[in-house]
Amino acid sequence: MDTLSAETALTIVPQPPPPGLYVTIGPQNLVEWALENISKTLADPSRIVWVDGANAFNAYLVALAARAVLKDSERVLRSYHVARPFTAYQLEAMVSEKLLPASRRINALICVIADPLRLFADAQGRDTQIRQCFNRFIIGLQAAATETAILVLAPNRHPLRPPIGHQRIARWWVPRQHPRGMTYEESLLENATRVTKLEFVNHNPVLSLV
Repeated sequence: MDTLSAETALTIVPQPPPPGLYVTIGPQNLVEWALENISKTLADPSRIVWVDGANAFNAYLVALAARAVLKDSERVLRSYHVARPFTAYQLEAMVSEKLLPASRRINALICVIADPLRLFADAQGRDTQIRQCFNRFIIGLQAAATETAILVLAPNRHPLRPPIGHQRIARWWVPRQHPRGMTYEESLLENATRVTKLEFVNHNPVLSLV
C-alpha cells in the first residue's frame, strides 16, 4: 500500500485533477479534515461544488483555515457552492440532474460529495426503492465523472442503533446491500477511479492508496 503525505488536500486528488471518481475513506472526522485542508489549499482561486450529505459544512471552520494560511476568509467562503440534501432521494436528484450544470456554471475544480452513504443508511422506504435510488446515484456519479473530478468522502460510521434494513451481527450493524450483494460502500469503491484512506498516526494524518 503506497503512503501519501496528508499535510494538504492536494494529495486527495491528482493535480490538476482530471475527470474521474475519487473516493477517500477514513475516520468520523474525515469530512471536517477535508473541509479544513481544501480551504487551505484548493479553495480560492479554485471553486468547489460541495454537496453536503454530512450536514457538516462549517463556515467558521473554513474561515479559520483560510486565516491560518493568510487567505482572505470571505473569498475562500465565496469559492464554495454548497448544496445540502436531507434525504437519499434529494441527493440522488442533485447528483443526477444538478451537479454537472453547477460545476460548469462556476467552472469548479472539483465537486465534493460529503458522506453520501449516511443518507442511504438512514433512508426510509422499501429496500427496492432505496436500492434503485442508490443505483441511480452511482450512475449519476459515473456520468459526472466523465467530465469533472468528483471527490466522495466516505467516513466510517458505527451507529448506536440500526437504520431500517440493517441486521445485527454481534456488536456491529450490517448495512443494506444493493442487488449484487455488495454493501453500498463496496459498490462505491468498485466504481472509483482511485481510492485513498485517511488514518491518523500519532495524531498526524496519513493518506494511503487502497
